[in-house]
Amino acid sequence: GHSRSVLREPLATLVTLASPRYVDFAPVAPDLVAIFNEFQFSLHKYLASEAGPGLPASDLTGLILYNQQHTDKVKYGQSYLIVSDAQSGLGMDPLSLAASTAAQKSAQALLDRAIDSNHLDAIVASDSGNINATAAAGYPDLTVPMGYTGRVPHGLSFAGNPFSEARLLALAYAYEQATLLREPATDTNPNLADFCPP
Repeated sequence: GHSRSVLREPLATLVTLASPRYVDFAPVAPDLVAIFNEFQFSLHKYLASEAGPGLPASDLTGLILYNQQHTDKVKYGQSYLIVSDAQSGLGMDPLSLAASTAAQKSAQALLDRAIDSNHLDAIVASDSGNINATAAAGYPDLTVPMGYTGRVPHGLSFAGNPFSEARLLALAYAYEQATLLREPATDTNPNLADFCPP
C-alpha cells in the first residue's frame, strides 16, 4: 500500500522475494533451545548478583512457583519460563551451543543468499517479518513506525548484511521523513519522562 509507494520514490527499486514468508524457515528452530537455556543462565546470574534483596524467588523454579501462587500477576502465562527451566542452565552447555551455531549458520546463509542474489541494500518487511532470521544470524535489523490499525502500532523493518548499519539507518530515516508516521505517545510512564521526547 502506502509504504510500498513511498519506498519506490524517487530512487528505490523494490524486488519481491520468491517467498514472502522466507523468514519462517526450520533451521532457526534449534536456536530456541539456546535462547531458553541462555535465558535461564542469565536470569540466575541476575538474581544472584544484581537483583537485590527481598525477592520472592532466588531462581527460575522459584519464580515459576511464585507465579503459580499469584496468577493475577502473570498476564500472558509462563509457558516460556517452564520451557527455559527444563534446560540445563549451563553457560557453556554443548547441546545449546551446537543448536545455536547451526541456527546461526543457516540463518546467515539464507539472508546472504537473499541479499546477494537479488543485489539488495536491505530486506524490508512489515512488523517483525525479519526478526527471526536476523536475530538467529546476528545481522542488523531496525524498525521504524509505519502507522496504526486502530490502536495497534505497526513498524517497517530494514534488515541487512553485517556492518550495513549506516545504510539501513539512512534508508529508515528517508522512509520516516517521507511518511512522518510516528505519533508521539499520549501516555508516558512518569519515571521515564526525562528520557521520552515530546
